[in-house]
Amino acid sequence: MSRELGRQAVRFLLVGGLNVAVSYGIFILLGLVVAPWIAYTAGYLAGLALVTAMTPRFVFGTGASWRRMGAFVAVYVVVYMVGRLIVALTDPVGLVELLLTSGILLAVTVPLSFLAGRLLFLRPRHRLGKVDS
Repeated sequence: MSRELGRQAVRFLLVGGLNVAVSYGIFILLGLVVAPWIAYTAGYLAGLALVTAMTPRFVFGTGASWRRMGAFVAVYVVVYMVGRLIVALTDPVGLVELLLTSGILLAVTVPLSFLAGRLLFLRPRHRLGKVDS
């Protein structure tokens, strides 16, 4: 693994950790009082705002055009749909099931989000880890 890829992964995990704390905190707390899909949607929207603001510059060290940001949001809509499918399939009721569903969601959506961000925000030669800086 290149040095830059490692640094990007660490920064992605920092932003992701904050995103998880916000979005899954909302999902779990709201999931105790409203339908799980509503709780997931509310948490996801909060997380989307956070990662859209932080990912291009902080994680990948690049600016983002409106076109790239639109593509980034579109990718997150697809990731959201994958997450909604997981929530529908698990249909969590109660704290333990909400926590288990959160673990499944993280295991599936985090790798998808990282790969999508790398593809969208890095120039082609940087995507493959060929540049160590």
